[in-house]
Amino acid sequence: MEDKTKNNALFCDLKKNNFKLLKVLKSKHLKKSIDSGSGKLYEITNKTKNKKKQLLITMDFLLILIALATIFILYFLIRLLEKKLTYKPIFKITDEPSTFNLEFEDIHFLSEDAKKLHGWWIPHPEAIGTVLYCHGNADNMSGRAWHCKYYHDMKVNVFMFDYRGYGKSNGWSNEKGTYKDARAAYEVVRSFYQDQEKLPVIIMGVSLGAAVAAELAGERHCEGLILESTFSSLPDIAKIIHPYLPINWLTRNKYETINKVADLTMPKLFSHSKEDDLIPYEMGQALYQKGSEPKEWFELKGTHGEDSFTQSPGYKEKMEEFITRCLKEYRTSA
Repeated sequence: MEDKTKNNALFCDLKKNNFKLLKVLKSKHLKKSIDSGSGKLYEITNKTKNKKKQLLITMDFLLILIALATIFILYFLIRLLEKKLTYKPIFKITDEPSTFNLEFEDIHFLSEDAKKLHGWWIPHPEAIGTVLYCHGNADNMSGRAWHCKYYHDMKVNVFMFDYRGYGKSNGWSNEKGTYKDARAAYEVVRSFYQDQEKLPVIIMGVSLGAAVAAELAGERHCEGLILESTFSSLPDIAKIIHPYLPINWLTRNKYETINKVADLTMPKLFSHSKEDDLIPYEMGQALYQKGSEPKEWFELKGTHGEDSFTQSPGYKEKMEEFITRCLKEYRTSA
């Protein structure tokens, strides 16, 4: 009986110990499972963070690309707008000097960068000198062919030419290009004077052409310079035409005549109209004030354009007097 009781007690202890052992084993397995699950969860969390980081980097890169593309497009549009506003060429030649009963010679010549240019030489049998004419930014020289009649009456030769991209002249215009074209035109005139250094030349420019004329006068000899209805600089006029766009900061073409006139020592005739609807009268006055002596002023009438001979009483007479006086001084000094 005692042995049976002992055996039962031993069995109970063994059962209790097995239960404890099983409990311990289960606890360890659960902990291992939890640790394993935590590791997987940590790994998943890290992967999610990395994906978010990569997504943010990609989005930042795309935003930078979009910003750069926007800046490039804006810059391109401003360049296009600048070119469209600055140069308005027409290719078709309408009138010629012969339309106004003037004999002329078609001149085809090359710029220093090999652009094929076109001009007209209108000789006078009793010429006292030559007017080298630089036209404005619109149309082409055929729109000014009628001017030659007025100059012819002043007993001067006229050389009128088209910038690159205008009329029959090849290429596309820009500031440096127009300066090169004017220098090439001057050399054409020189060829009619046996390539002598000092020429009996009056350089005449209207509107944008006056900026070209001022540049040429600073580089080549002339007996007089006529600047009609022009601006102080292209950025200055851009600010007035488009005050809400930063075109004046980004303009590639400057034509800063205001910074050149003080160094031009030849006689100068400035003219502008208070009724000019494109270039403010004050700009013409600013150029005149900045210009060095000797200088003269004539107040034009009418709106902006190249009709000053017909719109402004006394202008033809003033110009003839100025040209004759300047060329007379040349003949005296020669």
